[in-house]
Amino acid sequence: MARVASSEISRPAYRPLEAVGVITEIDGDKQLEVAVTSVSPTGCTFRSPVPFQLGATHTLRIGTGPLYLASTVQIVSSRDRSDGFFDVGASFA
Repeated sequence: MARVASSEISRPAYRPLEAVGVITEIDGDKQLEVAVTSVSPTGCTFRSPVPFQLGATHTLRIGTGPLYLASTVQIVSSRDRSDGFFDVGASFA
């Protein structure tokens, strides 16, 4: 049996992605289009024109048409970028 380093087990593989996503408030109908930049089995990252509050919960839909991914996400990071956008990290809830 092959041995696997513990760092390979504990770290989910993020896949680079360039897709349009729509994020919606859980208790509202306010929607915002974002650029999804990576996805893993446990979460995703996206670029947003506005910051997000840590711990906030939203619904995220990635993709359009009949093939899409929709999930509830919890914001785990929101970092300011030099271009005026924000890099946001979210875990699937």
